[in-house]
Amino acid sequence: MGKEVALGVDFASSTQWNEEKQKYVYERAGFVNSPEQQIEFAANIIKKYKLIYAEDAVHEEAFDDMAELTAKFPDTLVTGDDLTVTNKDILTKAINSKSCNAAILKVNQAGSLYDAFEFAKVANQNNIKLITSHRSGESTDSHISHIGLATKSKMLKVGIVGGERVAKLNELIRLSEHDLIRGMAEI
Repeated sequence: MGKEVALGVDFASSTQWNEEKQKYVYERAGFVNSPEQQIEFAANIIKKYKLIYAEDAVHEEAFDDMAELTAKFPDTLVTGDDLTVTNKDILTKAINSKSCNAAILKVNQAGSLYDAFEFAKVANQNNIKLITSHRSGESTDSHISHIGLATKSKMLKVGIVGGERVAKLNELIRLSEHDLIRGMAEI
């Protein structure tokens, strides 16, 4: 088709993190990782599959562990979602500890469009790549396509194609016809 495809993974590691045990518990797969093993586990997946995007590879409080992965993989978007929760103060902490080079922007997580734009401003001023994301169960409204452009996001995360996700993709196609999304496609 003449298009390049690259892989990315949302590890969602906070769902495996067991605070009491201080370990990542993968019940269905039948293994447990220490924080050090989790970093190695994520690093091996990033290397093996040549990921360009790795979201929440460790749990949401593991700023130093994320910093280790960010340093190891400067060409991968080591992305904070649970880590930064579209909060500019938490993003600033992540920036100061070099915990990520990319962050998820979710307007309804920020609380308001203003707060989301403030988060984006901090990210853009500190060379943190933005990924504007949908939220599960949202409508067919395509507004996040426009928010992604307005915040200079590098990607739009819309999930599996279907229903409300198609509306966002169709809006990006419509906008591309007006040559408005060139920057979003250039990571």
